[in-house]
Amino acid sequence: MTPAPLANNPASPPKSYRLAIAWIAFLAVLLSASAYKAQENRRDLAQQQAWHERMAQLQEDAQQEVQRVDTLLESLWKQPGARATLEQELNNGQPFEVHESEGREVANWVHPEYNLPVQLSFSGDELRGFSLRGANPGALPENAQPRMIRLKSRAERIRQAVRPIAIACFVVAVLIACFVHRYSWIAANLMMFAALTYGAATVVAPNYNLSVQGIVSNDAMFFAVIMYLIALAAMASTWPTVRHELQFRLRELLVAFTLAAILLSMGPLGYFALVVFAIGSGLLFTLVRLRTKADGRAGGLSNAPQN
Repeated sequence: MTPAPLANNPASPPKSYRLAIAWIAFLAVLLSASAYKAQENRRDLAQQQAWHERMAQLQEDAQQEVQRVDTLLESLWKQPGARATLEQELNNGQPFEVHESEGREVANWVHPEYNLPVQLSFSGDELRGFSLRGANPGALPENAQPRMIRLKSRAERIRQAVRPIAIACFVVAVLIACFVHRYSWIAANLMMFAALTYGAATVVAPNYNLSVQGIVSNDAMFFAVIMYLIALAAMASTWPTVRHELQFRLRELLVAFTLAAILLSMGPLGYFALVVFAIGSGLLFTLVRLRTKADGRAGGLSNAPQN
């Protein structure tokens, strides 16, 4: 949906498809990169959550195993044949590795699955003492926490680099719009590019909470909203001369529906982007209509006959 230019109006710039191509290319890159990073975040979060759930289950199983081993040791204390029974129950029938300490044979055994250290003291074949420490299955190499890819990936490094670049581009575009009026329309588009880039880089941050509370409580997102509103105002103030009515063309409707379908297929990030684009479009065309009406009233006053 775009305002239709005045026919045969020399003040209206000629149609330029280069800007449209630039917008299409920009949105394609922005949405693709954002979707990739969002998917990386979701995949990594799911992996971390699965690990935490597995560790919680392992810890619960380890506590049960501690109770079982403790009960077994208490039942075999000072019992004949305890050593052979424990070797069968705990060490797959293999003899314990022992060392002499204070006239007794001491074996230090660690549970292979739950990392449960157990110290056994034997006098001959009898169990004369034992001690158990807390099980720690998470310390085993096979249970190590997966690396948080979303915090150290190449995509994350690019995301971190993009935000300051977007801010710098936004500032430069504002200066151009203020002091080089010939390029104010291009500068307004650059401001919008920078605002959307900064906002997307903020939304796909690894620990960003994409919710109402997360949006309201996030300083970076608040700054992105300010950039977005400034860019909308700049585009509305530099929009080419328009009629009072807005026209919908089939090509524009097709592009809009295609973009909406793509965003809806992207999940929460796409829903958020669709809301942002919808609100921005509504604000932009409202500002354009207000500017057009104001220009019309100003033109009517300037053409009024002087007494």
